[in-house]
Amino acid sequence: ALNMEALFTKDINAVAMRNANELALDSRLVGPDTRPVFSAATNAVRRRYASVSNAIILENTDRGFTGTFTVGLSKMATKGFYGSIAYNFSMGADVTSNPGSTASSVWSNNATVGTQNSIELYNSQFVVPHRVVGNMSYRFEYAKHFATTVGVFFEIANQGNYSFVYASDINRDGNFADLMYVPKNASEIIFVNQAAGNGNTARTAQEQSDAFFQFVENTPYLKSRQGQYAERNGAVMPLFHRVDFRLVQDINFKIGKEKRTIQLTADILNFTNLLSSSLGVRKQVALNNPLRLVGYNAAGQPTFTMTQVGGQLLTSPLQTLNSIASTWGMQLGVRFIF
Repeated sequence: ALNMEALFTKDINAVAMRNANELALDSRLVGPDTRPVFSAATNAVRRRYASVSNAIILENTDRGFTGTFTVGLSKMATKGFYGSIAYNFSMGADVTSNPGSTASSVWSNNATVGTQNSIELYNSQFVVPHRVVGNMSYRFEYAKHFATTVGVFFEIANQGNYSFVYASDINRDGNFADLMYVPKNASEIIFVNQAAGNGNTARTAQEQSDAFFQFVENTPYLKSRQGQYAERNGAVMPLFHRVDFRLVQDINFKIGKEKRTIQLTADILNFTNLLSSSLGVRKQVALNNPLRLVGYNAAGQPTFTMTQVGGQLLTSPLQTLNSIASTWGMQLGVRFIF
């Protein structure tokens, strides 16, 4: 049987947060990144009432949408065989995915190019662009009292999305959620030498530049955005592949005239990882804020160091997630059916 479904939703009264105490940006950065900024990191410049930090107002917006498309194929059980497979595509955009537990934390953590009051429309945090799921099973009976079922479940899906931001408050608005400008080449960014300390290793400006542009080269999303701003939730995690295996053994017998069954089950979760330690492994974001603002040169251009992780300059934003989500496991069960 073939099934298809398409769904589109449009926001009418979605929630948006605004800081009523925040003034308009009054300056601009010098350089390829010319985003508006505050001229000073003081409440006297950026707040309507300097003695008050934030005054968050919850408002409504009609900017935002989601769309999904699903197609599935299934085969009814015939001679012990059953199978199904489905593909889902999803897309969506919003002005905030509500990255916090209160109105204030949602507002301050919502990554933007301008300020959090800019109400910028970007990808939703909850979109999984591509997902394929399927299962197959085969059951056969023999010797009058026995039946064995072998089944597999598999999933191929993106692991989510994330944002590239600066590891500093580049627009001086008091929030550390500024989307990164991705330089085209080394002439568009100024690195300065980095001293040892605070878990960092001493690094020259050239070492950092080389590592950063290798970082960009190894990240398809950043490579595609060179000369532009990164988007909130614009970077998509790679596909994850997983296969689960299930074995069911039925032992049938009678007590009097009634049929009884002892059922033994063995489930191997993430079976592919049992076959090879390099399969069925999830990734996590190790570094999404590779640039840290140090100051400004004589021309007013921002200068940077590259964020270190464990004293190292990473050349990829992702690393293996070392948890039970990346390893195989086995679950055994016994049931008495009467």
